[in-house]
Amino acid sequence: MLKNILSLLLSKFYSKQESEAVGHQAMPKLSQYIDLTSNATANVENTYVAPTDGYFVCATKGGEWSGVNVWGTLDAGAPGASGIQGKVFTPCVKGASVHYIIYGTIHLVRFYKTIGGYKLLRALFCKEVAYVA
Repeated sequence: MLKNILSLLLSKFYSKQESEAVGHQAMPKLSQYIDLTSNATANVENTYVAPTDGYFVCATKGGEWSGVNVWGTLDAGAPGASGIQGKVFTPCVKGASVHYIIYGTIHLVRFYKTIGGYKLLRALFCKEVAYVA
């Protein structure tokens, strides 16, 4: 019922095309990332503070005794195995501290920014306010 009410309310203010654009703002922008691999140290706790909303990703190269553990935002962990990468992809809000440990050989550590679009959202809200006036 709540979903139907919310859907009805949104349909009064946004077209399907605008709703799709707003929905995409939370997706990762794969071309914009911060590579943290050179700063990460294996087998010890590392900390990273998210500069914007985005996604924290870390992975091992795989092998015995490999794995990834992430906490502080959305807790997640993944064991590696012979020939299988341990990889974690977790959402973060701006300013959140992400703590992580990578056991084994580090493959990559990255922070992907979201597509964002406060300018798009601001334009949409301003347009809606103009309709009311």
